[in-house]
Amino acid sequence: MASEFCILGSGAMGLVFATSIARARIPVKLLLRPSALKLFDGSITEEQRPPPPAPFMRETFRVEAEQASKHGTSISTLILATKAQHALEALTSIEGRLNSDSVVVLAQNGVLGVMDQLKSYFPASKLPRFVYGVLNHGGNRPPNEPFTVEHSVPHGYALFGTERSIDILREKEVVAALSNIPGLNVKWIDTPEEVRAIVYKKLLLNCGVNALSGIGRSCNNGKIAESPYAVNIVKATIEECLKVVGENLPNETVESLMESYMGQMSRNAPTRTSMCEDLDARRKTEIQFFNGFISKLGRGMGIPTPVNDLLTNSIHFLEELVESQ
Repeated sequence: MASEFCILGSGAMGLVFATSIARARIPVKLLLRPSALKLFDGSITEEQRPPPPAPFMRETFRVEAEQASKHGTSISTLILATKAQHALEALTSIEGRLNSDSVVVLAQNGVLGVMDQLKSYFPASKLPRFVYGVLNHGGNRPPNEPFTVEHSVPHGYALFGTERSIDILREKEVVAALSNIPGLNVKWIDTPEEVRAIVYKKLLLNCGVNALSGIGRSCNNGKIAESPYAVNIVKATIEECLKVVGENLPNETVESLMESYMGQMSRNAPTRTSMCEDLDARRKTEIQFFNGFISKLGRGMGIPTPVNDLLTNSIHFLEELVESQ
């Protein structure tokens, strides 16, 4: 079992994990940039805002924090909770404290592209043990409260596994420890094939919806599900994605995926995607790890991906526009 969880990435997802772990009285430490460490007063707060009539809850926890650095004691268990576009830079900031026995839980969307980057960066002898999967915990940080998370899906879940099928005792121990923490609803996925299918299914949802929501900017998930024009774009995106990665989803069709995705969109109708929030905040988005990742795979396989190319370029254009404003 993990004796201490270190968390790199103090955004909404990092704070969801940190508050849940702290509530379970398990040692947890935030690894922060110098600018964030200056603002940290030793406490983190979770606000649970489930749909009515469930009550609003606010709870504060004392946790440790230190500056993210390449120097220091070895890190046995790390939750990397940055967004995909920041994952490599974040992990290299502490790489001297990681080794081949370190377990790194990858807690972000676009995780397939993240793993590709990390495996290309680390030499095989120093490559940590990666745990990856999908999460549906939702949250955001209120303005001017950098260590408070509004946990909008407090009954969400996380499904984790690994690419390997042998020598995975450490990975299973870490996920078992997380699965015992109330509220996180973590489950271990037994086989690499099952994990891969779950992650690709989530990737295709991100490809179909996130870029479109970013282009719409102010639209929520419900608006996409209600619009026949938006649904046509989502379907065209999914059809193209399956030409590239369909072998990883042997039990899915365009129709089954569309039914699943539209159901999710309707159930989460008021929610806006993180791509909207990034553009609102004039930040780089995860687009290169969603549609851009499919386009990259397609190029390597000789499969044209005009829909994903167009969506990727559209979001990059919007990034340029908001950065110049």
